[in-house]
Amino acid sequence: MASKPPSRSKPTPAPSRSKPASKLAKPNRSKPGRDEHVAKSFSVAPLTGDNEGEKVLVYAKSGTGKTTLASQVENNVFIPLDDGARKIHNPLTGKPVDAIAGVESWADLRDAVQQAPSLIPEGGTLTLDTITRAQPLAEAWVVANVKLEKGGYARNLEAFGFGKGYRHVLEQFRCLLSDLDKVIRSGRNVILVAQLDQTIVANPAGVDYYEEVPKLIENKQGPVRTEVCEWCDQIMRLGYLNMDIEKDTAESRVGKVNGDAERAIFTGGAQHFIAKSRPIKGHRLPPVVSFEHEGDNSIWQYLFHGAVSEEEG
Repeated sequence: MASKPPSRSKPTPAPSRSKPASKLAKPNRSKPGRDEHVAKSFSVAPLTGDNEGEKVLVYAKSGTGKTTLASQVENNVFIPLDDGARKIHNPLTGKPVDAIAGVESWADLRDAVQQAPSLIPEGGTLTLDTITRAQPLAEAWVVANVKLEKGGYARNLEAFGFGKGYRHVLEQFRCLLSDLDKVIRSGRNVILVAQLDQTIVANPAGVDYYEEVPKLIENKQGPVRTEVCEWCDQIMRLGYLNMDIEKDTAESRVGKVNGDAERAIFTGGAQHFIAKSRPIKGHRLPPVVSFEHEGDNSIWQYLFHGAVSEEEG
């Protein structure tokens, strides 16, 4: 009998290997992600600032009277970064100015501005005196808190390189303006007081010339002055009217002031200084407003109390 070949059992199949469950969470399609956009529903309504405050910038050289001018505003609370306000009394009431004390750093300043609506009555005013003195506070905050690209902290703004330090300062001022916007929307006014500076304007049509400007940082990386000026509704330069300047001789390089010059507030722009005025309930401020003596509050009558110039009235 022929032998049978040995039986060969079927190989045992290898156990199936199921793919492990993914550890990545599936996207939640119920909420819009970065690549998705949910359109807003818009409507049309009159655009007014009826319930908002005014944004005012007053600038002048030291000692001209800008803090005294600001002190005349009713229900005004100062943040006195320049302690000159401690010597000022409201010339109309004889009382010292009210102030938020203890602001010593940039963080303090932003905290005080954010709390201002709860500290100032509606319709009142917050005065930052001076916005010029806020600059070194912002610079100190940047140096202490913003790291360099390679790690560590800078000793000064220049250590960031290529003007990047000033860019950080600009970003901080934008945050401050955003804080001030909330004050405006709460129905309070904001007055920024600034020192005066001079800059040379390049004139492609002829000779370059000097321009008087608020004393704030202005360069390509940190155009703080431009940002602040664009933010304001009213920019007022406190100076002198009809100044008579004469040279001793034709060869003299500079002249001297002769006679008495009348102090005034300039609200209209000119080539040699920055100023602007946006309409208030359909009326504009006069281009030049009197400030003959400390108690002359003509500018605030125009701005806050509905006074109208003779030309418009």
